[in-house]
Amino acid sequence: MVKYIKDRKSKGEILKSFEPIVRKWFNERFNDLTPPQAMAVPLIKNKENVLVSSPTGSGKTLTAFLSILNDFFKKYRKGNFEEGVHAIYISPLKALANDIDRNLKQPLEEMMSLAEKLEMDVPDIKVAVRSGDTSLKERARMVRKPPHILITTPESLGLLLSSKKFRDHFRRTRYIILDEIHDLANNKRGTHLSLSVERLAEIIDEEPVRIGLSATQAPIEDIAGFLGGYEKNKPRPVNIVDVKERKHLDLKVLCPVDDLTLHSTEIINSKMYDMLVDLVKDHRTTLIFTNTRAGTESIAMQLKERGIEKLAAHHGSLSKEMRFDVEEKLKAGEMDVVISSTSLELGIDIGYVDLVVQIGSPKSIAKGLQRIGRAGHALRAISKGRLVVFDSDDLIECAVLVKSAYEGEIDRVSIPEKATDVLAQSIIGMSLDKQWDVNEMYNLISSAYPYRELSKNEFLDVLDFLGGDALEKHGVYPKIWYDKKKKEIGIKRGSRQIYNMNIGTIPQEINYAVVLEGRGIQLGNLSEKFVENLSKNDIFVLGGRTYQYIESDRSTVVVKDGLGRKPTVPSWSGEMLPRSFDLSESVGKFRHDIEEKLDNKDDDIEEWLNDVYKLDKGAARTVISHLDEQRKLCGFIPSDKNLLVEGYIDNRGRNGAIFHFPFGRRVNDALSRAFAFELGKEIGSSVRISLSDDAFLLTFPTRLAIEGLAERLMPENLEPLLRKAIKNTEIFAQRFRHCANRSFMVLRNYKGREISLPRQQLRTSQVLEAINEIDTFPMLEEAYREVLFDAFDLKNAQHVLDEVKHKKRKINYRTYSPIPSPLAHGLILSGLSDIVLMEDRSALLRELHSQVLGKVLEEDGGDKPRFEKELIDSYFNEKKPIISNDDSLLEAINQIGSLYLLDDKEKSVYRMSDRAGSEIQDLAKNLIEEGAVESVWTGSKETLYTLPELVPYYKAVYGKDEKLSSAAQKIHAKIDKDTKITNKKVANELHANYLICKKVETYSKRNVEKTLNYEKSLDWVIKKHIGFVGPRASEELAIELSLPEEIINQTLYELEEQGIVQGGNFSLGRKVPQYLLAEDVIYLEAQSHGGLDVVSEVTLREYIDKKLFKKFDSLQTLFDQYTDVSSPRIVFHRLKKPNLDEWWEWRDSDAILQGRFFSGRLRYVPANKIGMYQTLFKREVKGKVQNLIVDMLRRSPPMTKSEIVKELEIKTEVIDGALRSLEDGLIIHRYNRHRNPWTTHNRYRLLNEYEPPENPVKNLMIDVLRSSGPLTFAELRRECGLPLDSARNIINKLQEEEIISRIIVVGATRLFTYCLSEELEEIKKTEELNITRVISWRDPMLTHIRREMYSNYGEAWTNPIIKGGMVSGYIESWAMSGLLDVREIILNENVSIKEFLEGLDEFSQYQENFHSNIIRIKVFDGTKVSDLDEKIIEQFVACGYQKIRSWLVKGPVLDLSYQERDISGYLLWRQRIHPERRFRNANEAFREMGGIRSEYELSLRVQGRFFHPKDYGNEMELVQGVMIPGYSTYCNVRDAIVYRDARNIPPDPNDRRLLALAIDSKGLPREELYRRSGMDPDSFKQSLARLYQSLHLVRTTRGNYRTLPVNRLYEAEKARFVVVKRLIESFGIVSAEGLGMLLKGEIPMAELRKILFKLEEEDILVKGFFKEGSETLYWLLKEDVEFVKGHLFQGSFVLNQADRLAHYLNEDVKQKFGLGACNVIFNSTRMTGAFKMSKRGKDVVITEFVGTNHERHVIEAWCRQWRLSIEWELKSDEKVEI
Repeated sequence: MVKYIKDRKSKGEILKSFEPIVRKWFNERFNDLTPPQAMAVPLIKNKENVLVSSPTGSGKTLTAFLSILNDFFKKYRKGNFEEGVHAIYISPLKALANDIDRNLKQPLEEMMSLAEKLEMDVPDIKVAVRSGDTSLKERARMVRKPPHILITTPESLGLLLSSKKFRDHFRRTRYIILDEIHDLANNKRGTHLSLSVERLAEIIDEEPVRIGLSATQAPIEDIAGFLGGYEKNKPRPVNIVDVKERKHLDLKVLCPVDDLTLHSTEIINSKMYDMLVDLVKDHRTTLIFTNTRAGTESIAMQLKERGIEKLAAHHGSLSKEMRFDVEEKLKAGEMDVVISSTSLELGIDIGYVDLVVQIGSPKSIAKGLQRIGRAGHALRAISKGRLVVFDSDDLIECAVLVKSAYEGEIDRVSIPEKATDVLAQSIIGMSLDKQWDVNEMYNLISSAYPYRELSKNEFLDVLDFLGGDALEKHGVYPKIWYDKKKKEIGIKRGSRQIYNMNIGTIPQEINYAVVLEGRGIQLGNLSEKFVENLSKNDIFVLGGRTYQYIESDRSTVVVKDGLGRKPTVPSWSGEMLPRSFDLSESVGKFRHDIEEKLDNKDDDIEEWLNDVYKLDKGAARTVISHLDEQRKLCGFIPSDKNLLVEGYIDNRGRNGAIFHFPFGRRVNDALSRAFAFELGKEIGSSVRISLSDDAFLLTFPTRLAIEGLAERLMPENLEPLLRKAIKNTEIFAQRFRHCANRSFMVLRNYKGREISLPRQQLRTSQVLEAINEIDTFPMLEEAYREVLFDAFDLKNAQHVLDEVKHKKRKINYRTYSPIPSPLAHGLILSGLSDIVLMEDRSALLRELHSQVLGKVLEEDGGDKPRFEKELIDSYFNEKKPIISNDDSLLEAINQIGSLYLLDDKEKSVYRMSDRAGSEIQDLAKNLIEEGAVESVWTGSKETLYTLPELVPYYKAVYGKDEKLSSAAQKIHAKIDKDTKITNKKVANELHANYLICKKVETYSKRNVEKTLNYEKSLDWVIKKHIGFVGPRASEELAIELSLPEEIINQTLYELEEQGIVQGGNFSLGRKVPQYLLAEDVIYLEAQSHGGLDVVSEVTLREYIDKKLFKKFDSLQTLFDQYTDVSSPRIVFHRLKKPNLDEWWEWRDSDAILQGRFFSGRLRYVPANKIGMYQTLFKREVKGKVQNLIVDMLRRSPPMTKSEIVKELEIKTEVIDGALRSLEDGLIIHRYNRHRNPWTTHNRYRLLNEYEPPENPVKNLMIDVLRSSGPLTFAELRRECGLPLDSARNIINKLQEEEIISRIIVVGATRLFTYCLSEELEEIKKTEELNITRVISWRDPMLTHIRREMYSNYGEAWTNPIIKGGMVSGYIESWAMSGLLDVREIILNENVSIKEFLEGLDEFSQYQENFHSNIIRIKVFDGTKVSDLDEKIIEQFVACGYQKIRSWLVKGPVLDLSYQERDISGYLLWRQRIHPERRFRNANEAFREMGGIRSEYELSLRVQGRFFHPKDYGNEMELVQGVMIPGYSTYCNVRDAIVYRDARNIPPDPNDRRLLALAIDSKGLPREELYRRSGMDPDSFKQSLARLYQSLHLVRTTRGNYRTLPVNRLYEAEKARFVVVKRLIESFGIVSAEGLGMLLKGEIPMAELRKILFKLEEEDILVKGFFKEGSETLYWLLKEDVEFVKGHLFQGSFVLNQADRLAHYLNEDVKQKFGLGACNVIFNSTRMTGAFKMSKRGKDVVITEFVGTNHERHVIEAWCRQWRLSIEWELKSDEKVEI
């Protein structure tokens, strides 16, 4: 029940009934009452509830307190002014409470001094602040002596109400004041407060007076209802004092330039900062508001750089002390300007501010008014506000907002209804007060406005949750005592502490730790709001580097390195404010009004915008041109009633629909998710969403009919659909955590200990899982409500849909186009995965705008620019240097003048190279440290580098030549070669004076001796810059070169006079002249004449795909097309009959050679082409080390790097550099004869001279185009490795001869491309086949897609997926022993799973050459296989995959897995250690095991008695030697021959004499052999070692050396097969890697894989992922598949470290015990301990030990068994428990 008050009392009328002291004080201070005082003071005096709505500065605070203070004086006079809290003032901010404290105390102090002066007896009225910042001492004092007026926050009030000691002080409270009530009512703090106020009212002896204060609010009746609450189901009466007398406003919308659509972001930003400086200088104190904290910091920094000294930033991230200091200085008038995000919006008294500047749109009318109202804070003062805007869409928003402000319109506040989480918290608080009856509590709760419609059942559900035990087994215990039968509620033990430690509704923000996948390295932190907006595979920036988001796990964000990839999420994404629905509707209406005026051709639009909307000229022009372009392109302007859905084809050919729904981000979030969910179901694929306040974009894999799309997707009822859409989202999980925190399901603090956020998150996820078992649950419903109604705006979203359905809003359609309409540009920029960095955003915005302009000009017949945009782009792309090594980088600097080497900007080295960013960075850093380049100071934040000889030009233009400060002088005197300077200001001063040069981390002193003329140097700088960047206006040059515009204008004028530059209209959309070098204009003129063929990018890529993947009959025909290939894989996939035999034949006969023959790239090149490369690129040998290597290679056969290092005794890194230099100079090449393409053991040999062709440059250009064309000029240059002029000349010549042709390729941008003329017709006739392929990272196709791959997917070694030649995703895969391990698949929507898997099958065929025939997939489209939808898995299964564990696997594998103990038992069984499997005697052991290494090994495998192996020598004719594996082993002669045959090392001719001497089977002792040999000691020693190692000599059991029978038993390959087969049979289960390690690398992996493959073919082995918990592929004896399990036995034993099983288990032992090679203790089949020992004779010392007392006893028993005496000398006394 509300009543509007219109009656205003006069000052005399009101004051006559006031106490004399109050009356006198007021008359002395004020001439008159303010309107709210005249209307509200009498009501408060009469004890009536009142809501005061009036502007800032209208004396609302005094309105509230005047009657209250008067009441205090009156009661004191009558003698009934008692101790206790008489008035409570509740404020939403702690800082605001401090401020009101100051404002209240001042009038009180003045009244006290006046009373003293008049000798009047007045009470000592105490005022105190109670908030989170109040000290314990202060709190204790308040309990003892409560203040009369308590200033507090909602949370502190909640605590006080539940305090036994403080509650009684509230009984006398008569006044409750809620300040900034609109800021409380619209969130859960206000909901909590509404319940607290009702609890407070229940304590008070009589009904209190409720006073609400706010500057801005609507709908006012709802706010009044919130203030008054309900009594007996009826609203309490509230008087509304709505002061319509608005503050005087002086508002203007300012645009930094004459028209935003015509200027780049860089210019607009620069002009904006200049404008801000002027505004600050023209006013005494300026307050600047931004919408983000990052924006606040950025503006503060830019203004400081522009000379504004007295400034500060103020935002929530700063400490309390820093904020308070800024507030005090602002109040004292000591600041020129303060920049704030939101923290200074509300009523903090900031003193005199004469101007408020709002950067961009504040997103709501109320927020805008609140901010602007800070200027001229007094009622009748003028609030001067300037909205500075640099975005066309923002401009429209601000225009509408200003008009609304003048007209007094305001956004509506939305009050949360029935929030069950807050209710639960309050019920727990109430349970601490007393024992309640259920009905009594319900009546109190439903008297709070937000709960007026709470049903009894809903209330009882919350009681059941708080007092029930449904979740007790999940750790959520009852928080109240609740007797259902008696209907009573009371306190539960422990709840008081929980309540006091966890009260509050503001959610705790999680700070996520960012860690690198697989390595756990922490990289930094991200806020919860930021993470809430991340989707799988998003790229974001952290600490200056890019990372790819994989997943969030509790409080950890797991990422992959995204080096080289552009961010998909802007760093400010978590801070974006949504536009209110009311303001959004006004934006729609404004667009409609503009359209009408444009249609009617009104001449006064600009004037109208200025008068009504307060837009300056630049702003008005921007609005007109922006919306007029939209109208011309689409035929109308989308508005509130006239909506548009337009089809859009993005720059990657993907289809999407842009819904121009200008209803604000919250409405659009709801609609877009619902539409995407519905569409995803319809097409069976995921739909990507991008959204803004004005529109949303849905991107889908297949082209859908646009007409009627919106109506088709519109649900009858939005809520059920949205609930499904958000169920498993990050936002829902986080909102549920907030609800769980508020309702104390998940505690933030327990027993005084703070619970970490990760722990809270884990508990939340457990609780959420448990809730799914319960039918209905209040907190789950609340989480849904919070997402749908607070994060989204479901109410208005449904309203929009209903109006569309009832034809009150119309939807129009525009068909698919690659040119989006202007109103979609902002959305497209926010949604594009490769455009987030500001300069990229600016570039694409210009690109989109020029496309629109081109289309509009085409239709209007307007002025055309002098040159086609694609011609200019193509030409300047051609001019751009290509950087691949040191020389090309230095050449690039010489061409351009200077480059950014450590920063990624337009003139950056990283944008001119196809090499990985990390490689280029290393290269650049080396040049900087070597002094080959030097830094130059230009006033820019980032540092440019140039050649030392060019530094004087920059010094002449930019050098400061000022007297140094004393600090700079001191530091300069101390600087040596490489010095760190920590004082940035001093470093900048010295750098600006060109006295130091900046290295990577340090500085070095320099003296620029050469002095150049300023004017000539300036000419040089400008010419170099324009020659690189292309057409530029003078203002753009001024910003890019950091020089004054007037100086640029003067210089351009002079250069134009001299004919060096030309001015004109060179590109679309520019009304100001641009400038180009005259030589560039001449070239462009020449190029712009003559007809050109045009093909689409899709057609060209299809042709390239068809050409580059053509199949050939033989290598000869393949190399007729290809000049080179990077690997045998490339050849394999291009042969009609894929086989590598011919390849190995060619390579082994030197028909193809491997080397770096051009551009520094490693390639295989046919011998007949090498002469051409030698003629063009061969360089002389330079450097001492290079000459040493060449001399050595002349004398030696091909050598490996390690052999060269060993021979020359020079460091590896020096040899590395020298070999690379010799390879690049075509002096040496690689000579490899093994069949393993992945080797790192390359051999090098000198490159022979080959016959050159007649015209090598011409031949090279034609060969490259035949091999890889069509190519752009830049690609052609890069592939050929030719200098710019040389390439350009030969292209012109070949064009004249009509050997090559130039075509225009039309895609997202237009490019000139060159091809062989003979291909032209075929290109044009190309049909779309859309074949999907997975290709190698080194495939020739990468020439065409490398940049796209880098940009989209980073620089990691991934395998691209292409469809029709277009990039469609990638796989991250590794060829491991026996399988292709696919660790990630990212697939674009246009590729089906079936198509992809067909491509993957073809890709994996190559691995079969190396006996690898398994594909294993772990992650698909960012989702682990275990979490994939069953429908997706079914598609893989249909293509031959099976789900094994958490993978999808294709190939001949068994789906079996065994536990570790089973495998361990099986190994002991196969190794004959198992008691039931031991050999009956030593004979059997030697025969079956192929040898025994020691008595320890034998003892574990033989039943009964045994001896040392050598004791069996005579009985079995045993010999000792280095067998296979390479350990000293005793075996019979036959086995030794097999090992010798397998090793297959022919004896050295110099060793034959020794062999002849040892031919007797009894052998000779070493001394006798030496004596007879007649050799010197060293030669004998070396010869003996060679023969023993190669098994040409062995030892008898008596130690004599003898030979083995000469005749072979097997050829080498067969012998190795026999050895490996026996080894596998002895273990039963092996992995390829484990086998390789067991054999100590003696048999190459390629051959081992071949043997394993053959054993599979022979049905001896099967393979699978047999070891539970391991990802390794194992081979198992087929006959044992059923017998792996069940080999347990009783007993313990020691496995000696020399035992073959110990070597097999080496990695497991290391991992488990961390000891490396050691003796292992087994307890049955389990390894339970390990130890290391030193042994001398029979004495053993245990030096390291892991285990328990049981393992100690086993060791001691083992020593007794071997008659060893034992001592323990452990490095650490501590046993390690296993």
